[in-house]
Amino acid sequence: DVIVTKELSGLTVQEFHDIVWKERAPTASGDMEKTFEVYLPWLEATGKLNISVSPWQNQEEEGFEGTWDMERYPDQRIVKFDFKRTTHLYTGPPIANVQHTQQCRLEYDENNKEDVKTNGDEEEAPAPVRCIMAMTVEMEGIPFSDCFNVQIRWVVTRSKEAEDKLNVQVGLHVNFVKQTVLAGKIRSGTSEETTKAQLSLYQAVTRAIINAKP
Repeated sequence: DVIVTKELSGLTVQEFHDIVWKERAPTASGDMEKTFEVYLPWLEATGKLNISVSPWQNQEEEGFEGTWDMERYPDQRIVKFDFKRTTHLYTGPPIANVQHTQQCRLEYDENNKEDVKTNGDEEEAPAPVRCIMAMTVEMEGIPFSDCFNVQIRWVVTRSKEAEDKLNVQVGLHVNFVKQTVLAGKIRSGTSEETTKAQLSLYQAVTRAIINAKP
């Protein structure tokens, strides 16, 4: 299910990828990069505990296999944290452990000659037209957490109207790996909580873009 549909303007797919997921951006002079944090401060602001965000690992040639879709992604990082449970749907311990496996790639339309820019006599690589960040969310410490995981996809696509206008969609799928009689309640409760979280993340993303642009 698509849970977020937004539009952004004033930046390219490459810039979105670099600022939001790689957490780096050019300085005003353009001669160096500045680095900053986006995901960690957002997790802290939402009350998460014991947070760790690994550096991105890169396997450009082979890529990492998607944990759910089996597609290939050149970049991967692992995010771990604890959170205090507030829902009354389940019994169990008050603290849950969460792991996000995040995998990212850029996609290109190499058949579109308009994307190929020339620099003197040399042709530069085409600009990316899409950025996909796939996230597998796994939890421990709540009943039935071994029955499901949550699949989230951020898909940012260049608009046909302009190179610096983007269409943002966030998709959600509750993936059951074991049967349970509570599947309906788990799906509805998880979908509601995840939608709120991704909308909150989108707000953090827009703030990061504003702060990062020179």
